[in-house]
Amino acid sequence: MGQTKDDGNSQKSNQVASPDPKKHFQISMIKSAIRIAAGLALVYPQSQNIVLAGVLIVIAEILGIVEEMV
Repeated sequence: MGQTKDDGNSQKSNQVASPDPKKHFQISMIKSAIRIAAGLALVYPQSQNIVLAGVLIVIAEILGIVEEMV
């Protein structure tokens, strides 16, 4: 009781795909550029840019999630 049979396949099922450092870096740079654009939209003196900044921040956060998945 309580013991499981080791059929040699348990090693494969427990492995997680290794992250791709190149894709991670590329997504990180794109995310940073979008955040910078959002910041610039906030300092540029036009009222509609607050909405643009909000949209850009949301996009950057979505990219952050994608970044952790690659």
